[in-house]
Amino acid sequence: MAEPVWDDRLISRERALQLAGRWPVHFDVTRIHVYVRCLRCGQSCGRFVTTPGAPNDSRPTDVEEILAAVLRHAVTAHDLALSGTG
Repeated sequence: MAEPVWDDRLISRERALQLAGRWPVHFDVTRIHVYVRCLRCGQSCGRFVTTPGAPNDSRPTDVEEILAAVLRHAVTAHDLALSGTG
């Protein structure tokens, strides 16, 4: 099992899903990787593994890691506030 991506005391999984679920992203899926790209600015939010044992990767990615990457991009590139409404 993967290490937790974030501390629930800082942001709940429900709040993370709410914010990331509203953020416009595009997924390019290959046999080994999923590439996530922001539809607001075109920048990459991350590259994730879909196949165990893929070259240079040790394990598949879970949904929490993708949510965290989308939120990290939204906060750092677009100044999304994690607190409050929205």
